[in-house]
Amino acid sequence: MTSTEQKTLFFIMFLIILGTTLEISGYSPPLLKKDEFILSDQEKLSVLLAVDFQPRYDLNKVTYDELIFLRYIGPSTAQAILEYQQNIGFKRVDDLINIRGIGDRRLEEFREYFFVEGDSIRVSNTNIQIADTVVSVTNNTRNNTQNRLININTATQDELITLRGIGPTRALAIIEYRTNHGRFRTIDDIVNVQGIGSQTFENIKEYITVGN
Repeated sequence: MTSTEQKTLFFIMFLIILGTTLEISGYSPPLLKKDEFILSDQEKLSVLLAVDFQPRYDLNKVTYDELIFLRYIGPSTAQAILEYQQNIGFKRVDDLINIRGIGDRRLEEFREYFFVEGDSIRVSNTNIQIADTVVSVTNNTRNNTQNRLININTATQDELITLRGIGPTRALAIIEYRTNHGRFRTIDDIVNVQGIGSQTFENIKEYITVGN
């Protein structure tokens, strides 16, 4: 039984004990109106985090900002994963063993975090439903942020890191490139920035502009 499954089991047992205690004491909770059951996206996300749910990320789509918040993954490991993602591509989670600094022990721990689309995944229907909710909330947040084009010739670091796959390091690289080489003439020129490959460009091309 994994640590996540153990936590889930303990949480369920706690609810059962709490319900039994309330029933014995004769406590009757007040009825809620229908509208009071409706939660906002942010409230749904808060509930998921409260039960220590760990979302899973596709290794070929995960971003620097998502990686950096995972346990045992620091800036250098996150950057190494992204470089492998863009230059080679992950066919299965086991490919993480090819990343420098990730051994057999870390690989087993990382299986809880990642999957590769098309690879076999053992996950319960409950986890799929919860993961869909997390992805929906994340996508809504991203869409609200990217409802306008980012001008890569004038954008600040804070604006650039709202783009998928662009973390603090790449944002600074973009700013340094335009400082040393002048304005980007077309959005395609961004692939000339060190650390930005074709896959990253595909992820952000609909959200960037070079202005007039």
